[in-house]
Amino acid sequence: MSLHFDTVLPALMGIVSRSPLFQEGMEKICVIRDLRGCLRLVLHLKESTKRGSEIPDLEKELRGQLGIWFQGPILTNCVDESMARRRTAEVLMERACRQKIGWPPHWPQEVEGELGAKRPIEQERWCSLERVQSKETWLSRTSGEPPWGLEQGNPAIVSFYSFKGGVGRTTCMGVLAYQLAKAGKKVVCVDLDLEAPGVADVLGLAVPELGLMDYLLSSLVGEGTATLQLSDICRRVALHGVPVWVVPAGKSDAVAYVEKLARLDYLSGIDLASETQSPVAKGMTNLLRAIKGQEKPDFVFLDCRAGFHDLGGLGLHDLAHVEVLVGRASLQTRHGLEVILALQKQRRKEQQRRICLVHTFASADKDERAGQHERWRGQLYELFQANQMYSGASEIPQEADDQAAHFPWTIEFNQSVGYAASLADADLRLLLEDPDSSYARLRRRVEELCEAEQPADGEVGR
Repeated sequence: MSLHFDTVLPALMGIVSRSPLFQEGMEKICVIRDLRGCLRLVLHLKESTKRGSEIPDLEKELRGQLGIWFQGPILTNCVDESMARRRTAEVLMERACRQKIGWPPHWPQEVEGELGAKRPIEQERWCSLERVQSKETWLSRTSGEPPWGLEQGNPAIVSFYSFKGGVGRTTCMGVLAYQLAKAGKKVVCVDLDLEAPGVADVLGLAVPELGLMDYLLSSLVGEGTATLQLSDICRRVALHGVPVWVVPAGKSDAVAYVEKLARLDYLSGIDLASETQSPVAKGMTNLLRAIKGQEKPDFVFLDCRAGFHDLGGLGLHDLAHVEVLVGRASLQTRHGLEVILALQKQRRKEQQRRICLVHTFASADKDERAGQHERWRGQLYELFQANQMYSGASEIPQEADDQAAHFPWTIEFNQSVGYAASLADADLRLLLEDPDSSYARLRRRVEELCEAEQPADGEVGR
């Protein structure tokens, strides 16, 4: 089979580890994957082999075996190298070694030897650098840090995310915002779904002239400092008589909106070892701080873009204190959660994992809904255990524990809500009058996660 993106890295690792120089002279190996996916190599050689006479042979084999997937030359600290090349090698190696995770957990952890037998790689010898065009918020190796801590007096930032669209994510967010507002809490809802905005429509806000899109673009032009003010984009809407604040995406009824969208810069092709934020990340952080300082809300809700989108990843992994993961009980949702949980384990410290799973579009029939819940709960329990989400817990929770992160909070299909053009047109009385309604129970769970103190070591998702 021809080499492709998934196979070229294991092939390079095998060639390097089988070379005589690997056994005798390589102290550190840095693999660089560039913007196209091609591989480059930086070697730090031991003092006794600093002339690296075997480097040309290794480079020739890599070119022969990997073709265009390998980009030379191999950079080393050899005394035979020019001063410029040696300095470049030192800088790249230093940057790679500075990372918290030297070798990505999703990269091959084994290498194939001479006779085809595989053995674990020596983690202390291998390190990496990646350059990407986007998805930095999904691939970053550092722990995500919200703009402020979840402490007394600070508003909780809650992200609403779904792997697939059309599962009721925005509606769920809107209903919870309404319930909290009815209870006297101040909630600001921010539409991060710039490719398919809908928060304004769901909450009954008239089409705004300006929104988050315009704020982020002005922040890009201002190199981190937006020329727009929060008052230019944040609007108050009366939803069934109670106030909810909205930062809409912007006016999306013209081609000009797409022209704006094409100019958002999520990453600028920086490498994952960089300690700088993308322009969009800087803009979002500044916006949230402005909301906290000027509006003084109790909650900030982020409606994240579905799928593996840059802005959705930013809201999910870097900005929020609590992650509300919304989806139907389907194979598609399960596949999406497999990636989300792996990244949560990699990017979030144990005490920061405040996860709430929401099972939407459940049957309106009580008995059938109970059966759906039990089956889905069992699948999620297995999924959390397979991803070792409870590996640090002093006691593994029971499957039916509604305080555990894997427990799905079921929302049955409600015709008044599901078929309404917006929540302003829906009959929301039942959602408030019945304290045991699915939305009321979900609201209480989200409030618990938002108000919880830092959990002790060993507790997960509580």
